[in-house]
Amino acid sequence: MGCIEGSNSHFLRYNVEILNVLTFGFHLIGATALEPSWAEAWVTLGRAQLNFGEPDSAIESFDKASAIKPDSKEARDDRQTALHLVKRIKQLHSSGVDTNRRRYVVGESKESS
Repeated sequence: MGCIEGSNSHFLRYNVEILNVLTFGFHLIGATALEPSWAEAWVTLGRAQLNFGEPDSAIESFDKASAIKPDSKEARDDRQTALHLVKRIKQLHSSGVDTNRRRYVVGESKESS
């Protein structure tokens, strides 16, 4: 098999990166299932959940990390970040902004006023 070249190479590399991120998330879930008392795994899972747009799940993971390791500054700080995100999402919902639609889409044309 040859190296990835041509116009589709960037697309293929991008897909590989996405698969790596998704696989990483599944490994984190497995790590917390196999070793539920590993606080760092819960913090890392919470961060992954934030990256996947799941702040409520992230808060639960940070809470589990804090229960295991109460002095974890990372778990406390990241939980605050997730809480801030949840609060911001609620503010956007109440203002009528559709948070399910991406604000910036590559190649989207601008409408003139």
